[in-house]
Amino acid sequence: MFDKLKKRVNAKEFSEFTGSSIRDVFAGNILTRKTLIRQWKLLALICLLTFCYIGNRYSCERRIAEIGKLQRVLQDVKFDALSRSFELMSLGKQSEIEKSINNKDINLTESVTPPYRIALE
Repeated sequence: MFDKLKKRVNAKEFSEFTGSSIRDVFAGNILTRKTLIRQWKLLALICLLTFCYIGNRYSCERRIAEIGKLQRVLQDVKFDALSRSFELMSLGKQSEIEKSINNKDINLTESVTPPYRIALE
């Protein structure tokens, strides 16, 4: 097994990389080598996947910002609905109804006899 690995490492296609340095990488000389030219499909795939990753991340960040904005709007709407519900409940109290009747000068009086059930027989 190690013999096969040694043969691959010593193969002719990898022998051109043994003399390369960091200067060759930054200068772009490594891109003109035959091995990398033969691997153009792989490099194109890596570039395509990189662009897809960047686009996906941008899309996700935009959606997260939109979700945050919608959550703030939802919280405001819930607070508004809660305050309106409280106002309606307070207007339905007997004391509030009496105040509104007295303020409008309507001739109504509160019943002094308690309600009773009508028996259906």
